[in-house]
Amino acid sequence: MPTINITNWDGGQAEDIRTFATNESQESCNFDIFTNPHLLQPYPDSVTETLSTGTLVDFKLADVVEVDLSLYSSSGLIALGEEGAADSTPKFFSKDIQTNLTGDWTPRAISGLAGTVVKGSLVAYKGLAYALQQNSTSLYLIQLTNLTTVTHINTGGGAITATATAKMFVHPEDNILYLVAGSTIAKYDGSTFTTSTTQIPTNFTPTSITNYGTYLVIAGYILNKSITYLWGRDMTINTFQGTLDFGEGRLNIIENLGEILIGVKMNNIAGVNSSSPMVIGNTFTIQIWAGGEVQDIKKISLGSTLYSTLMKVKNKNRLFFAFKNTDCIYTVGKNKSGSWITSKDRYIFNGATVPSSGSSQLLMFDNFTIIEDIMWAGFSSGASTGLFYRTKFTAGSPSTDYTATCSYKTTINPSMPIADRYDDKQLEAVQIAYTGASTGTTVLKYSVDGSAMSTIISDTNTTGEHMTPAYAQNDGTQFLSGKEFQFQIESTGGTKIKEVRYRYKKLNESI
Repeated sequence: MPTINITNWDGGQAEDIRTFATNESQESCNFDIFTNPHLLQPYPDSVTETLSTGTLVDFKLADVVEVDLSLYSSSGLIALGEEGAADSTPKFFSKDIQTNLTGDWTPRAISGLAGTVVKGSLVAYKGLAYALQQNSTSLYLIQLTNLTTVTHINTGGGAITATATAKMFVHPEDNILYLVAGSTIAKYDGSTFTTSTTQIPTNFTPTSITNYGTYLVIAGYILNKSITYLWGRDMTINTFQGTLDFGEGRLNIIENLGEILIGVKMNNIAGVNSSSPMVIGNTFTIQIWAGGEVQDIKKISLGSTLYSTLMKVKNKNRLFFAFKNTDCIYTVGKNKSGSWITSKDRYIFNGATVPSSGSSQLLMFDNFTIIEDIMWAGFSSGASTGLFYRTKFTAGSPSTDYTATCSYKTTINPSMPIADRYDDKQLEAVQIAYTGASTGTTVLKYSVDGSAMSTIISDTNTTGEHMTPAYAQNDGTQFLSGKEFQFQIESTGGTKIKEVRYRYKKLNESI
């Protein structure tokens, strides 16, 4: 009667739920699996931000960036939103992080230039906040010079004719702000704005930029072909210094993690001459390049509905990205064992699924930002909603608010010896070990051969260390028998899961 211990949680999301890997999951939602590989640690709830005046439904804040306190009168955080309910002109907001990080956002300067704010474009450069504004096919760089003044950097004939743009990037080698939009490369050194339209092919769609050593890396696609260019940042030379082939599909994101390029490629794209997807299933692929050929490291299914990715975030040497029809942001990085993994990470909004359009609660997920341990997520309004959420916390201490249900679903027959996987088996006992909390519940469920999940254990949380065994389902029903076991953990209140253990016996052995 074998007993299986599951104590390592940091393998990320499996491509195949029948994997032989011992630490992968089918899905993990709102658990931190990176910090400690032997603990499932919940993320705290999100809370609606507040304004000193006006309404979030009108201003539609979406981006946050940390800036130089001395340049903005102690307002160390700047957010980007819209002027009003019927006016999408860029408007900036500030928050004083020295005295009240959880306090109100204060409306500040307005662009004053006709056009629409580009959500997700806010960056910090030399201590100041910069963003992009679209006016028809013209793209403008704007600077929040102080809390009451917006400076337009490239007006007076310097507008970029483009709509497709990658998020701006400051190259660490020269400390210059770079912008790639359409077939234009632009740079700004704090005083001079320079453009070039001779390097990028006119049919190339840029999606993301980063650095690789001395190069600026420009990712995107031509038709259905993903390409990344390595550019030495010399506008007097009309050629790139390298080209990387990321294969079929559309490369939406590129990021540098430890001098390794990480790509996120969408695989449900329409054909060149067709509006229908040219692949079976909706997936994304994680790819890496560290010299030589580009390698696929993970291909993940996203179900039946898929929309475009949002802007990327690099935080603590991990890449975060999100889709517009899911409940969590995704992350890519190395676990403590040094393996590349990808997984769902924290909830976008306390477990709600964010649709891409329609009249439901959250109409449009615009962007997200992570600074240190705090995430902000902005949504455009639908009916009476126009929301801006932040990770809930008490200054100087962790949050005690963990009301959202965190979940972790194992793979099929997790950690089971290969010789037992396809035999008939009787589940005999299950046990969960966890560090408790003062509120909430800790629940363990199971499924056999694809059956609906049934509850085995449902503990009302108390503080301290706990180990709860079970020899039947929570309602007293005998455990099911079958070939394929799967378990699901559900946690509220902030409990930290340490171990799941299960015992079974083999039935009708033939060999």
